[in-house]
Amino acid sequence: MIHPEWLNQNEHRAYPFREDASLLDTSGTVVVPNGLVLDCIVTLEADADFMLYMTTLTKAAGFYALALSDVDGVTVATVSVNAVSHTYGQSHALTGVGAYELCRGRIAFGRLDSFDVDMPDGVYAFEGAVLEACTVRPDLRAVRSIRVADGFGESPLLYGHVRLVEGRNVRLTSLPSQNAIQIDAIPGEGYVEECDCENDDTGGVIRTINGISARSMQIEAGPGVQITRSGDTLRIASPGVQPCCSCTELETVTAALDNLRDDSRTLFSYAGNVESILAAVKQRLSGRL
Repeated sequence: MIHPEWLNQNEHRAYPFREDASLLDTSGTVVVPNGLVLDCIVTLEADADFMLYMTTLTKAAGFYALALSDVDGVTVATVSVNAVSHTYGQSHALTGVGAYELCRGRIAFGRLDSFDVDMPDGVYAFEGAVLEACTVRPDLRAVRSIRVADGFGESPLLYGHVRLVEGRNVRLTSLPSQNAIQIDAIPGEGYVEECDCENDDTGGVIRTINGISARSMQIEAGPGVQITRSGDTLRIASPGVQPCCSCTELETVTAALDNLRDDSRTLFSYAGNVESILAAVKQRLSGRL
């Protein structure tokens, strides 16, 4: 399907059909010429000895449709070609059908416009138009690589013989009869790594408040109290209680209180002097009597 020489050679032989294939339709009126189909490659999930047949060929007003089937007559793939837009040796995609929907392939046709006289319009059925074994290739689909995706991103691709390894609390069991691997979650079966976190005292941890365990303690707001949380901070406030004066007024009141304190000290000293004078007067009067 790549080299023109190969396609030119196939114009003069049965390939891609087998040399002993019967290209005469079941009515015995039309023989498929060698130059109609030049090459064919089909890829599908099948055994190595899978046989593929051309079962119907439809020609109608310049359109050609071809159906390929398995040995039981089940359609595997189909292809349709417009002879007007087709060029010599051009390949066209095959479309998988039904159970063979994953079938892929291409088929190359010769000079379709040259068969208008030899092949009238109609639907032609075939029973022995078997294709060469080399035209059918098994679809060797497989996992090419594996990567692990988690909360930290995706791992590099793993190739080759990748192993599944048991982790904590997990048991892997191979089931050859089912061609499967069973994954079980097994708590308490020796898969759990011991943890000393209960006895790990790193210091600086609040465990109780007024004898109440910090694990279950709740701070409840009473009347006139509001508790709000921001991150790891609790703010306790009384929304209805506001200061009655500003800082400037508070400074004035404080200065007045300082003056009053000084005046009271002066008055206390003056009262002490008056008391001393009265005591001296009393002493003098008592001496005259």
